[in-house]
Amino acid sequence: MRSITLYLSCLLVCLIAACTSNRGQPEDIASAEECPQEQTVALKPENVKLLSLTQEELSVSGNVRKNKPVGYTFEAEAEQELKYQTAEEVCVWFYTPDNQLLSGTVLPTTGKYTVQVAIPQGSANFSLKMSLGTKDSAPDKSPSEKEPRLTTSTTALATPQNSTPNPEKEVAKYYSLINTENYRDGWYKLTVRLREEPELHPKGYDSYTEWWTQINNVDVLSTSLIEQEAQTATVDSEVRYFTQGGRQINQSLRFSFIWDSSSESWLIDRVKRL
Repeated sequence: MRSITLYLSCLLVCLIAACTSNRGQPEDIASAEECPQEQTVALKPENVKLLSLTQEELSVSGNVRKNKPVGYTFEAEAEQELKYQTAEEVCVWFYTPDNQLLSGTVLPTTGKYTVQVAIPQGSANFSLKMSLGTKDSAPDKSPSEKEPRLTTSTTALATPQNSTPNPEKEVAKYYSLINTENYRDGWYKLTVRLREEPELHPKGYDSYTEWWTQINNVDVLSTSLIEQEAQTATVDSEVRYFTQGGRQINQSLRFSFIWDSSSESWLIDRVKRL
């Protein structure tokens, strides 16, 4: 079925397989009789994943069944514009931080937003693409125009400029990579020293993926900036792991970051359990 960009309309979205109109008008979108005005099945914590949305499009995928919706959460600021699209026959709802259905594409307040994906009958695989921008933001560069991401065998240190990202946000970004099974990028969020730590990663990247594939989802409950200097930062965080076996594990962690000038980002150099 041809890909159709979905718009936030009537506070829910659903495509139908029988769409044949070539005009791409709103009548191609399923009616409210097929998707309820509001999802009535509660999301289970183990089925909710934390994302880190930016202007760069992020793609997530999964499987939904009747009475078993899938959810995502992401932090956003007021006046940012939400963009998303999918091509599957699924219902999608967006909820504001105060648990109200989102109306329009411009976010009304700062906080944690929730995305809920469901299906009225049966089951379906889905792929959902999302991004955040500003109302007047310029379009992203095409893939051919983007500079390649650099990875080096050593960590180059430099004094961060005023545009240095908030190290607190790096915790959520890191776990967002884990929650979307983007383990390779998560691996390169660690310094070379940490990647080569024999007790943690005796088999290198294989040890890293063996551990994270046992985890279904990670929720970041809170973060607190303890210290930030020119080249280092320390952040405390409360996190909750949901294992593939259904267990919940709460941990208090201290992240030590080092600024890497080659990638212009904070890298995790040490993680200590408090």
